[in-house]
Amino acid sequence: MEQNLKVVLNLFNDFSNSIDNRTFFFFHYSKEVFSQILDWHFIVWCEDQYYHSDKKNLSVAYQYFQIEYILNSIIIKIEETTLKQEENYLIFQCFKDHVEKYKEHYIEVYGTKRYYAEDLLKTFYNVLFDTTVDLTTRLYIWEDQFPSGWKITRNNIVTERIAKISLNRFLVWAQERIRNPEKEYDDKLDDVVKNLFPDVEPTIWAKILIFVLSPYGENRLRSVIKRRWNFGHIGRIITYSGSTENSEEDFDNRVNEMIRSERERETRNTFELGCYIFRDQFSKEDLQKYLEELNKIEYQKDSDEEHKRMKLLNIFSGMLEFLDQKVKPAKEQP
Repeated sequence: MEQNLKVVLNLFNDFSNSIDNRTFFFFHYSKEVFSQILDWHFIVWCEDQYYHSDKKNLSVAYQYFQIEYILNSIIIKIEETTLKQEENYLIFQCFKDHVEKYKEHYIEVYGTKRYYAEDLLKTFYNVLFDTTVDLTTRLYIWEDQFPSGWKITRNNIVTERIAKISLNRFLVWAQERIRNPEKEYDDKLDDVVKNLFPDVEPTIWAKILIFVLSPYGENRLRSVIKRRWNFGHIGRIITYSGSTENSEEDFDNRVNEMIRSERERETRNTFELGCYIFRDQFSKEDLQKYLEELNKIEYQKDSDEEHKRMKLLNIFSGMLEFLDQKVKPAKEQP
């Protein structure tokens, strides 16, 4: 077996080394090619997990690990190349079909369930998150090609396994960027937040993420206020598609009401998602504690720190109000 695995390893390695010489059309217009590569990846992943759970076959396990590593590199190269093309729908269709087929498949290793889809999507999401902001087809990818069931909404993370994986992969990717910001403005993080979380108000959601994912010292709130907030400065653009036949004043009133209503909806969705995902940090007791501490902290008027303090104060007040309304007792019967 080990000799056969060496042959397979060499073949995949040769294919990986020559992949840059193949045209985009080779992968795009032949769905069978990429689908077959994904199927090989599934087979190799299963063998890798199986042999790693058997300490007697570590040499075989290592060979499967090497093959899986090369297959991952091939998938990355194909994804990077395909995303840069205007016609990039095939890669999403292949990924979607493959993941949906195996999304419930897992292998138990040392008492822990390892899901295949989660391992595969680590590779997929790392490329997607780091690439899309620079693509001319960015909006087309997020709105038309990316599966809606993989996006992170309150309903999806309850009903869709892949949405839960999307959330986990995002948090791992985002945490490093938030903990160690390299730029004054992180356009990649900003873009992914707006598109992967379609129902939230992006500026509020960014502050919640910064609070949850930032490192902190002895005083958490002061640490968060002190650090750089380098994304989530601009909300979504809301467009009006109603009638324009009435007077200009009526039209303006209708647009303003629509924008106000949409902002309220996004804000409520944001509070609901934050309180659900990060419920271990946003209980009523936690929020009351944060508010009490924020009210004690003092900064110079009109300073950046004071503006940040007020933003957190408003957000946590809104989240507490949301929780109060959510658990409001039913009216007693006479």
